[in-house]
Amino acid sequence: MTCKNYHSLCQDSLFYFAQALTVLGWSRLSDNIGRKPVLLIGLTGACISMICFGFSTTFWSLVMSRCMWGVLNGNIGVMKTVMGELTDSTNMAQGFALIPIMWSIGSSAGPLMGGMLARPQDHWPKLFINPFWGKYPYFLACVLSASPLLLAFFMLLHFFEETLSSKRRPRSTLATPSVSHGADDQEAFVQQSTTDPLLLSLLTPTIVIPIASYAMLSFLDTSFRALIPLFLSTPTHLGGMGLTPSSIGLWLGFSGIVDGLFQALFLARIVDWVGPKHLFCVSASCFTPLMVAFPIMSWLVHTRGMVDHAIMYALLGQLILTVTWDMAF
Repeated sequence: MTCKNYHSLCQDSLFYFAQALTVLGWSRLSDNIGRKPVLLIGLTGACISMICFGFSTTFWSLVMSRCMWGVLNGNIGVMKTVMGELTDSTNMAQGFALIPIMWSIGSSAGPLMGGMLARPQDHWPKLFINPFWGKYPYFLACVLSASPLLLAFFMLLHFFEETLSSKRRPRSTLATPSVSHGADDQEAFVQQSTTDPLLLSLLTPTIVIPIASYAMLSFLDTSFRALIPLFLSTPTHLGGMGLTPSSIGLWLGFSGIVDGLFQALFLARIVDWVGPKHLFCVSASCFTPLMVAFPIMSWLVHTRGMVDHAIMYALLGQLILTVTWDMAF
């Protein structure tokens, strides 16, 4: 592994480590002050951290910005809680399908923006002649990526209605939002859990088994997400694909679009057809061939010396496995 790849994996790991240390705290805070303020704080933290990432010029400044991002944006649990409070057993699959769809949209737009807008002086030297762009070659990609977060902040601020029942404004019967009846039972459990030892009250087999499965799923998924851009960018003589940043961005963007469309059109139907447990098992079983595709593509590049049709078929096969794997979430 090259030093560059090691540093990339290191700062990625620190981001998730910082997020893991704070995610329970953000969830507890949302039980006290409401879901909306915590989500607003998360969006603000992500926006500021991304801009700081664009101003980073050393490895440690990258680490600090990523750690700050993880600390201030540990609200993934709050978002899923909101989705659970807005749905019930009749529409939960459709509701939670929106989360991977949004993730796929970000996975499509993010690599495209990063790959096309990084180092703008190299692509458009006449337009970006100021030395600023040479000193901060990733600032343009970062600031434009942060702009949707700013838009989401104002949309959440003005249009989102609090889902925590104790913090919702009283409304007339005709104007009551369609929050599921299951949310009241969930709210009662939350209020009771704040007075009991929280973690101990949750350590039941019914909850521990899916949490452990999700933890292993996240561990494997993060390892794959960290490896694929490194594999695509690593020179061919070191076992990678040797692709340019713009090519990597285009491929990852295309992958995100395909993934998002599939989740939007077919996920809920497949869940209703085979059931969540069987679908999870099928999806999780795709991880081994997903990782085996890496050495296969490396061998093809090494033997053929260029990216040809066989390698493209391997990439498409890995994409199909990725789409199936993502349904596990």
